[in-house]
Amino acid sequence: MTKPRVKICCIGSVEEATIAIELGAAAIGLVGHMPSGPGIIDDELIGRIARSVPPTISTFLLTS
Repeated sequence: MTKPRVKICCIGSVEEATIAIELGAAAIGLVGHMPSGPGIIDDELIGRIARSVPPTISTFLLTS
């Protein structure tokens, strides 16, 4: 049986990304500029988080 892959969304810090990965996340979602909604972080922080993620973990940018 194949193990499910899980994406954790609305990651807001390098620390949150690290915890999600340690707990088994296969991917993380980062929320960029949106007209509204929770979890929006600035581009500089998105870059910092994305650079901290190991290459075996997928990253997704959610934006409008």
